Amino acid sequence: MKKQNYSPEEIADLLDQTNWSQSFSWDQVKRMTQFFQAYTADKGTTLFKQSSTENSLGILLKGKLLVVRDIEGQHNKLATLRAPHTFGELSLIDGQPRSAHILASTDAEFLLLTKANLDSMVEKYPLVAFRLLWRISYILSQRLRSTSGQLAEYLTVD
Repeated sequence: MKKQNYSPEEIADLLDQTNWSQSFSWDQVKRMTQFFQAYTADKGTTLFKQSSTENSLGILLKGKLLVVRDIEGQHNKLATLRAPHTFGELSLIDGQPRSAHILASTDAEFLLLTKANLDSMVEKYPLVAFRLLWRISYILSQRLRSTSGQLAEYLTVD
């Protein structure tokens, strides 16, 4: 992973090209992106390792990422993520170890928000931080609904 030296305005412009900006006013996007860092990763780079304890959320801007979970020594592909997908939300929220690896399957560009920076956002711009957390809650809710539906289908198949 390579940290990019983008200004908050440049990061705001990048975020504005995703559906993330639809939940915020332009002023809120500019405030929020003061707390994000931009990164690039070459194809094959591991962004997050399963069981690691970093607590950050990522927003994929360009490229594709693989979500892979090691189970009994086997790499199991769980998903392919495409922009503007988020990843790492659970570790940001609960501080628990990561549940899977995140690998760049193509060259990728993404934003990261660390827990420390989220805490700073809460102090400086509480309304923006609240709206960000509400957006993350919505994303997690939609994923839980999808997973519950898949589980119900699996359990009803004879």
